[in-house]
Amino acid sequence: MQMRQRACALGLALAALFVFASCGRNENQRFDEFLEAQFRETLESDYVTMHILTEDPSAYGVDRADVPVNLGARYDEESRADSAEETGETLDELMSIRREGLSEDRQETYDLLLRQLTLSEEAAAFDGMAPVFDSMSGLHYQLPTMFADWLVRSEQDAEDLILLVEDVQPYVQSALDYTVQQQQDGLLMLDLDSVIEYSAGIVEAGTDSAVLDSMCASIKALGLDEAKTQDLTQRLTQAFETSFLPAYQAICDTMTQLKAGQNNELGLSALVNGREYYSLLMKQSTGSDKSVDEIRALMEQAFQEHALRMQSLAMKDPSAVEQLFDPSLSTPYTSYEEMLESLRKNMSGEFPDVGDLDYVIFDINEEIASDTGVAAYFNVPALDVSTPYQLRVNPNLGDIASLDVYSTVAHEGFPGHMYQYAYWYGTEQPPLRKALLDEAAYTEGYAVYAQYEAMEYLDDLSTTFTDLRREYDLVTYCGLILTDIGIHYDGWNMDETREFWDSIGFSMDDGTFALQYRQLQANPCAFEPYYVGYEEIRALKEEAQDALGDSFTDLGFNTTLLESGPASFDVVERHIEGYIKSAA
Repeated sequence: MQMRQRACALGLALAALFVFASCGRNENQRFDEFLEAQFRETLESDYVTMHILTEDPSAYGVDRADVPVNLGARYDEESRADSAEETGETLDELMSIRREGLSEDRQETYDLLLRQLTLSEEAAAFDGMAPVFDSMSGLHYQLPTMFADWLVRSEQDAEDLILLVEDVQPYVQSALDYTVQQQQDGLLMLDLDSVIEYSAGIVEAGTDSAVLDSMCASIKALGLDEAKTQDLTQRLTQAFETSFLPAYQAICDTMTQLKAGQNNELGLSALVNGREYYSLLMKQSTGSDKSVDEIRALMEQAFQEHALRMQSLAMKDPSAVEQLFDPSLSTPYTSYEEMLESLRKNMSGEFPDVGDLDYVIFDINEEIASDTGVAAYFNVPALDVSTPYQLRVNPNLGDIASLDVYSTVAHEGFPGHMYQYAYWYGTEQPPLRKALLDEAAYTEGYAVYAQYEAMEYLDDLSTTFTDLRREYDLVTYCGLILTDIGIHYDGWNMDETREFWDSIGFSMDDGTFALQYRQLQANPCAFEPYYVGYEEIRALKEEAQDALGDSFTDLGFNTTLLESGPASFDVVERHIEGYIKSAA
C-alpha cells in the first residue's frame, strides 16, 4: 500500500511536469506564430518597409499585389489614432502570452517587443509633439535620400516607384497640415530657416535633380527594351515634376508662413508637458529606463573620466596635443576600398568572422552631400539580400586620407554598421526581431565603439595620440549631451548654455556657438543614441575586463556584444554577465 501511494505521487508529479512542458511548447509555438503574423502584417500594411526589408515578400507570406503602393500612413489625426489603437491591440495580444511559458531566447524577444510597444503607447499620450521636419533627420531630408538610393530590381519595381513619387505631394501635405496644427496648439519647435534653405535647393534644381537622375539610372540599369525604358523614365519625370517638386515648394511656402507665428526657440521644457515628453525621448534614445537625472549623472561621470584621461595623456606626450589640431595628419589610404579591406583584415581575431561580405561603396548623392552634414551612411539591407551591401560616403568630407574619413568609414563599414548587420542577419532569430526590434542606442553606440576600436589599427600613429583623440572627442560629446539636457529639461537659454561651455573649458566663436545651440535646440536627444550608447558599452567592457583579467579577450566580448543584437541595455548586460561567468 505504501509503495502504491508513492507510485501514485510520482505519477502525479510526472503528469504535472508533462503538462507544464507541453504548455511551454504550446506557448512557444503561439509566440512564434504571433511574431510571424506581426511581421507579415507590418509588410502588408507598409509598401516602403516591405520593399526595403524583403526582396521576395512571398517568402514571408506576403503577396505584394495586395500591398497598397504608397508612402504609408498619413499624419492626420484619424491615422494617428488608428496607429495608437493598433499599438494597444498588439500590446494586449502580446501580454496574453505567458512569458514564463517561453524559452529563454523567446523571453528576451518578448521583453524587447514589450518595451517597444509600451514606449509607443506612452508616446501616444504626447500626440502632436513630435516634429516631422526636424533639421537633422526630417522628412524633407529623408525623401531625397530614400529615392536616390531606391533599389529597382524589376519592371514592377519601376512601376511602383512612379506611384511612390506621385504620392509625395499628398503625403508631404499631410505632414505640413500636421505642422500647421502644431503651431496652432503651441507645440511648434523647428529650425524653419534650415528647412526652407534645403527645400528651396530641391526646387531650384528642378528636373536637373541628381535624385531624379539616380532613379532614372536605376530604371535604365534593368536592361529593358528602349521603348519600355523611355516610357518608364518619362512617366517618372512627369511624376517628379507634378508631385515631388510641388511638394518641396509647399514646404518652402508653409515654413515661410509659419515664421510669422509662434515657434518655440527654447527647449522642450518651455512647452506644456515638454519635460515629460523629453523624459520619454530619453528612454527611447538611450536603450534604458534611466531617468533624465540618471543619464545626466552618467554623462557627468563620463565627462570627468575622459577629461582626466585626456589630461594624463597630454602630460605623457605633449606633442600629441599639437597633433590633435594638425590638419596634415593623415592615414596611408588612397581609396575607400583600400581602407575597408584594411579594416576588415585588421579586425580579424578581435571580432567574429562573417565570411566574405559582398559590398559596394558609392558617393552620396550630390544634392544630399552638398546640402546636409551627412558624412556617410549604410543602407539597411533586405533580410533576404542577394545584392551587395551598400555604403555611401560624402565626397565633400575632404581628403580621403584624413582621420575623419577613416573614422567615418569604420563607423559605417568595418567593424561598424555594415559588419554589424551582416553578423546579426546571420543569426537564427525571427525576422521581426532582426528587422523591427531596433534599439538606436545599441546600434549607434556599437558603431561608435567600433570606430574607436579601429583607431588602434593605425600603426603609423602613436597609441598616445589615438587615445588622446578618442578622449577629446568623448569629452566634447559628453558636453553636448549635458547641454541637450540643460536646454530641454532645465530650460537653458543661449546665455546659460554659453556659461556651461565656458565652465568646462571650451571656447567657440559666436557663429559656431549659435549653430551648435540651434542644432541641439531643434533636435532633442539627437546625440544620445551614439554617445550614451557608447558609454553603456564602454562600462560593460570595463566590467568584463576587471572581472576576467587575463581571461578577457576582445573576441569573446565583441562576440557576446554582437550576439545580444539590437537590444535594450538590460538585455545586453545579461549577455555580458553570461560571458563573464563562462570565461571566468
